[in-house]
Formats: sequence, C-alpha cells, structure tokens
Amino acid sequence: MHQESSLRSRKSLPTGHALLSYKIESVLGAGGFGITYLATDTNLNRAVAIKEYFPEQLAIRDDDGSICAASENESKAFIWGRERFLKEGQILARFSNPFIVSVLDFFEQHNTSYMVMEYESGEALKSIIRQGRRLSEADVLDVLLPLLRSLARFHNEGFIHRDIKPANVLIRRDGTPVLLDFGSARQTVSGERLSLTSLVSPGYAPVEQYSDKGAHQGPWTDIYALGATFYHLLTGRMPATAMERTAGLHNGTDPLTSASVLARGAYSEELLKAIDVSMNLMEHERPRSVAELLELLPGGAATTADAREGTVTAGATAATQTMRAIADSTSRQVTPASVQNYIVDRHAATEINPGVEQPNTATAPTMATLAGDTRASPLYSQISARLMGQRCKRLLIVDDDARVCRLVKRVSEGIGFHTFATDKPVDFPIAYQGFRPDVIVLDLQMGQSDGVELLRYLADQHAEEAIVLMSGVDQRIIDTAARLGRSLGLNVVNVLNKPIDINVLRTELGPLAEGTITLGPGGPLHEKDLERAILENQITVHYQPKIALKSGRVTGVEALVRWKQASDELIPPDRFIPLAEKTGLIDALTQRVLETSLADARTWSEKWPELTLAVNLSPSLLTNLELPDRIASILRSYEMDPGRLILEVTESGAMESPDQTMEILARLRLKGVQLSIDDFGAGHSSLLQLYRLPYGELKIERSFVIDALDSQEAATIIHATIELGHRLGLKVVAEGVEDKLTAEWLAQLQCDVGQGHFFSAPLPSAEFLAWMDEWAGNHGPDSTHKRTSQPPEDGTVVSLTA
Repeated sequence: MHQESSLRSRKSLPTGHALLSYKIESVLGAGGFGITYLATDTNLNRAVAIKEYFPEQLAIRDDDGSICAASENESKAFIWGRERFLKEGQILARFSNPFIVSVLDFFEQHNTSYMVMEYESGEALKSIIRQGRRLSEADVLDVLLPLLRSLARFHNEGFIHRDIKPANVLIRRDGTPVLLDFGSARQTVSGERLSLTSLVSPGYAPVEQYSDKGAHQGPWTDIYALGATFYHLLTGRMPATAMERTAGLHNGTDPLTSASVLARGAYSEELLKAIDVSMNLMEHERPRSVAELLELLPGGAATTADAREGTVTAGATAATQTMRAIADSTSRQVTPASVQNYIVDRHAATEINPGVEQPNTATAPTMATLAGDTRASPLYSQISARLMGQRCKRLLIVDDDARVCRLVKRVSEGIGFHTFATDKPVDFPIAYQGFRPDVIVLDLQMGQSDGVELLRYLADQHAEEAIVLMSGVDQRIIDTAARLGRSLGLNVVNVLNKPIDINVLRTELGPLAEGTITLGPGGPLHEKDLERAILENQITVHYQPKIALKSGRVTGVEALVRWKQASDELIPPDRFIPLAEKTGLIDALTQRVLETSLADARTWSEKWPELTLAVNLSPSLLTNLELPDRIASILRSYEMDPGRLILEVTESGAMESPDQTMEILARLRLKGVQLSIDDFGAGHSSLLQLYRLPYGELKIERSFVIDALDSQEAATIIHATIELGHRLGLKVVAEGVEDKLTAEWLAQLQCDVGQGHFFSAPLPSAEFLAWMDEWAGNHGPDSTHKRTSQPPEDGTVVSLTA
C-alpha cells in the first residue's frame, strides 16, 4: 500500500495510456531515476517493460503527461540526464547477453526519454531476502558467477550499471539469473551541489556515487553494489549505507559487520571474504575489475582470463575433445560433418553466453552450471535427432579407472550395447547430454569426485535411464547410495561389487541390452505443454485407498495427479511436477487437482461419507499467505466438510520458510483442514516440525516400508516412528505397502493405516468406486471372508487379504 501511494504521488502514467505502439498496463516499480511500467507492444502482441526517465526531486509531470524540470535550477541536470539516458539506451540496444536484460527500443515522448526492455518474469533476490529464505552456496554461485562474467563484458564495452541491488537481480523460472534496469543515467550538475540520496540505492551504492560530480566511478562501483546485494542475501541484514559507514569510520568504527562474521559456518570462508573485500569503502581497496573478484570466489578463478577478455572460452577445448570422443564412439550414428557443426555451434554459443562455465580437466565446475550449459547447447537437440532411429541401446560408463572402463566396455559391446566410456567425471554432463544413454554404469568412488554428486546431477535432469552402481566400498555405503538414488526418483536397477566378475557383469547387463529404444515418452516437457494441459483438462486425478490395518476399513484416499495426453499416454507426476514448480504453474495445477478431486468426492459422499481426501501441497505454495482463504473458498464451493480434507506437506518443504509455513498451516487447521507430514524420515527437520507444527497425521516414507522386511535398520526406524507418532497423538500411515507380509507386520506394530499396491494401485474415479464396492463386499461387516483369521482382542491383525 505504501508503494502504491508513493507511485500515485509521482503521477505515473495511467493504465491504458499509449506511448507510440505501446500500451501501459501497470507499474512494475520506481527508483530514483524513473518509473518502470509493464506494457503491451500492440504491434507484436507481447509484454515489454518500459523505463521512463523521471528523476525524483529533479522533475515533475504536468497534467498532459509531459515531464519537465522541477525548477530552473534543476533544468540543466534534468536535460543532461535525459540525453544521457537516451544515448545509453541506443548503445545498450546493440549489446546482447543472456544474463543482462535486452533493450528492444528507445524513443522520446512527453518531453522525456523511454527505454523499452524485454519483460523478464521470475523471482527477484529482494523477494527471497524478504521471505528469509537461505540459498545454498551452490545456488548462490549459480547466480553470482554468471552475473559477474556478464558484467565483465559490459564493463569491457565501457559501461557500468550503477544501480545493482536485490530488486534488479531476477532469477528466471528456468533458474538462470538476469540483471535488470540499465536506465540509471549518471547525475551531474555544474556549480551547485545537490542531495543525491534519491538518485542512488542506499545500502548498495558505494561512496563515490554520492559525489555530485560522479567522479571515480568504474567497474569497482558495480562490484561494491553486487557485493552489497549478496551481503544482504547471505546475511539477511540490510547493509549500512556508504555515508553511514563513512561517518562511523570517521569516529573509529565501521557500522557494517562483515559477512565473514554474520554468515560464518553457513557459507565457505572463501565466498564470504570475497563479499567483504567487494564492499571495502575505499574504491582502491576493492577489486578493480570483475577478473580480480573472480579470482577470490569459489569456482571463479577458472575463467578469470575470459573475464578480462570479455568472453568465456575456457573449457572449450575440453568440451571439443569430449565431443570428438563421442563422435568417434558413435561413428556410425553421427557423421564427422555433424560433429563439426556441433563444435562450431558450441564455440558460437560460448561467445554469446559468457555466463556458462565449460567443463575442464583441471577444474570441476558445479553440476548446476554444467546442467544449464549442456541443456542450452545445440548438442541436446542435434544429437537427439540424429540418434532417434537407432535400435542399439546405448550404455555410458563412468569410472576413473581406465582399466575398469575398458572391461565394462568390452563386455557390454559383446552383448549388444553401443558404448561410450569416460574416466573423467567432470566430462560426465556433456557425455550424458550428447550420448543420450539408455543405461549408465557409474562408479561411486572416483578420486576428487564421487558418484553421489553425479546422482544428484541426474536427479536435477529428471533422468529416466537405468542406472547400475558399482564400487569396492563397504556394502552398506553402496546400499545407501542406491536408496538415495531411488529416493531422488532415479531408476537404480542394480549394484555391482568390485572387483568386477565378468560373468556377473554379463548376467546383470544382458537383460538391459534387450529390446529397442523409443525416445517418445521420455522426451523433454515444456512449460507451454503443461499450461495447455491444465487449460484443456488433460490433468486427471487417480485415487489410492488408505486402509485401516486393524479393521480393514477404507478410511480415505490420496489424490494423485496424472497428465493424460491426447494420445491417452499417462505422464507420471515425477516428470511434470518439477516443471510446474520451476515455471510457477504449480499454483494452477494444485487448484485443478483440488477442484477435480473435490468434485469426485462429492459424487461418492452419499455412499461413502466417512472417506477423507488427501491432497499433496507443494512446498512452493507455503509462502502464499492467501492460501488458507483460497482453500476454504474452494471447499465451500464444493460443499465439502473441511475436516475431510487432508493436506500432505513434505517434511523438507515445510521448513523452507518456517515462519510463513507456521502461519499458513495454523490458519488451515483453524479452518478445520487436517494436516499430514508426508515422507517422514526423508528430510532433516522432522522432530522440530512435529514439535512446532499442527500435524494430525504422520506418513512414513515409502522407502523404509519397502525395505522393512529385508533391512533391520529400516524396521527399527519404522517401529520407533510408529511409537513416536502415537505418543504425540498422531495417526501413523505407512506408504509403500507392496505385499501381505509387510501389511501384517505393520499391523502387529499397531500402525494405523496402510497404503500401497498390495491394496490397490491408484485408480481413476469410476474404477475406484467399483473397487470400493468389491472391497466392501469382501471386508464389510457381513462378510465371512474379510480376513483369513479374526484379530485378537488387542487389535493386532494377524492376516490381511486384499
């Protein structure tokens, strides 16, 4: 409200106002130099952002929309700034970089200048800071390093940004950063001194920007601002202004507490020291260039030379060598000319994408950076198209022992695989994206790298390939890695112990080599596809029953979303839920699931009024303070008793923004909605959540239940969890009940409810109702065969049949 009032007082252009072919839609924000609008380009029918030069304190707007200097004294400064703004817009329009917002157009109207920029959607660092969210160091560097390398090119063209702050750093929906708002013209006056605090961003602007002459500004000016921005992100504390710091140091004390003190332990000492050095008050004590700062940052030194040149070419040789090796291994599939085209395209992409870090045998860049690189490169589409018709399955071997690579390669090719092997784990992402394997044989222990890191990378890529782990480490470590891979949604099919027995290897890999390849169902999904699916009712809901283990009664169902394409192919949720969360479509998707499942529940309410309906709630929705009221409104629309709705929240997601989560969940409980902590045991904050948050149900993570009869550790965890849940007054649900023995064992432990394929797979609504009728006939009060034996008086179920 305060911001809206402030904007009205500055007389922003009204909605619908025409600027040449652009129509104003709303105000996006305002700063010392002007107002930024969301507008529609009526010629191209697309959204754009328009920055209007309207320097606060120097100018006013007349009733006809024109802008002029506030007084004769400010006239010279206003005119100079307007001309500078337009000139910089003209030059910036020629500058192209994927991590810097593009300038599309510039013009003069209303006695001022306008700069038309690409409209970028995503989440600003300002929002992340305001919510109190803490990013991991890997995520921080995935934002910081591309921005720095882009700034290097920008500085080498003779420009500085002058207004870097959290509101101007946006993380797009695909996870890449972009630097916004290049409309901050440098202020100057002749003779008189002006107060320029409104023309800088206090806390982020260095002391030299407060000079009335704008003297001594350069790359070091942006370095201070970027350091202050990430200081705020890492510490959660707004940095003291440069003028406050100057006054404090004059009295002997800098009011700015260093990041190395405030964020010690949360981030590496290397990163925190780099931030502190960037914020040295005196410009000569800061890094003088991006290249100098990159040398101080984790993972930054590898491309320091490239930052000096304004391009990034490091690693191109390694990438080229890797792709040549792939070309050699697939000589019958990829022609030399096609690989050459790829290499040429690769170098071209490198020149226009300085934020991408290439793999290098001397340096191991983060998997997140490599993921962005390989997916964006021509490799992903070109190689995929060329391999589309291949009938021979492809197997990728990753082991730092070249002898093992040769052994596995020889055996796998002997049973029909087409293979590619690498003994350099750092080359894995490019090999994976280029070779597009069907099977991956992965060593867990590889010198400075480990297979677990590669499993995490594959999970981030939503990999569907069959994975075979191999290692000579302790069996429990191998089993843990396999469980981790499966919990990440990966298809870990087998584990091989070293030293490798050739006969065992041939036996285990043989079944995986049979059959042909199809790339259709596993192809990439796109935001527009999912958006269309939501709008065109391709999103369906299946229902999996929850069974009271003591009585055999159906207590409720869990609603599980499915994407049914026009071809009747069902796309599983683990393929499109991450896309929905990444693109912001999770809100619309959740609403569609709620409305569909509530409509279905209303149809069976008369016959089965006691059934509860459980719906999964994405962690990303737990920062939306309007959520409780929205859910209550939907419940009223479908005349659903709030007590019959159970919202399942994963334990890891519930702690991402604990204060907001607590408020939202408390309000949901006050409205009568039930809450369940889902996948209990898969996260790291379980006991704290049980203590702080108002759950009524606890769902044991399915991997423990699946392994319970084969793993003493899993059995012990389940036993302890059931006892803990009951002592806290919670109903305990076991997911992943796949067989009769597990169901009976859980019943003996007094677990309240079971859910899994032993009872029923998830079913469409009509099939679920038919299943309910059959189950009631076999397990109803008049049935004589609902159990193979009646439970004893203590309620323990000896045998259940489904």
